[in-house]
Amino acid sequence: MVARSDLLYKIPAGISSKNASTICIAAHTASDALLNVIGLGFPPADVPGISVSGKGILIWGGASSVGIMATQIARAAGFQYIFVTASTKNHNDMKAGQKPLGIELAIAFDTVGKGTTNHGPPTGPSGPELTRLALSASNPGDLRLACTLPVPADSDFGFCASFRPKGSLNAMGAPQDPNSSGRVRKVMEHLLANDKERLKLPVVTTITGTKAGISGIRRAAEGKMSLEKLGLEHPLD
Repeated sequence: MVARSDLLYKIPAGISSKNASTICIAAHTASDALLNVIGLGFPPADVPGISVSGKGILIWGGASSVGIMATQIARAAGFQYIFVTASTKNHNDMKAGQKPLGIELAIAFDTVGKGTTNHGPPTGPSGPELTRLALSASNPGDLRLACTLPVPADSDFGFCASFRPKGSLNAMGAPQDPNSSGRVRKVMEHLLANDKERLKLPVVTTITGTKAGISGIRRAAEGKMSLEKLGLEHPLD
């Protein structure tokens, strides 16, 4: 197998190969959303950007693998308040909770993007629509929004990716900062080297065999997984 050196990391002591194999895609996606799309700074790794001091963030779909990584990265970046949800029933509680904290929630990351690519009549509000409803920013210009899928209906949402070509001025059909991949790399190296902030997923399930793998992928696509990451044992039979 041949792989780009800028996409490889040395596995830190104490992390199994199984767990290591599930970290990078989710963590790269979350890092791209927070650092490049939203534009946050990450002082521990000397990455410049918007200060998060005293601010809050909403992570929609917090039980997904990208959501779990985003929560850990947001905490390490220095957010004072991190709201995590995936249910409309919690919207009123979240808005009510922001008032006594004295904050206006303006930063959000939809880690699922449910309903953004539906064909045919809508079956209800999309994930990005619900995410926006949970925010309390009084000035629309303060909003900083990201999603794991393109959101054609709302241009305020930027689209994040798990990979950005190093030094390139565009990626995925859109302009990009040529330093985007370097920002992600700095944060990843910092978090992997730091025992107290090391990225991890609570449950990693290894699946053996093509048939079981297809079944597992289908279960994930149907939203039947929570706080769990699937790994396919190779070679597949």
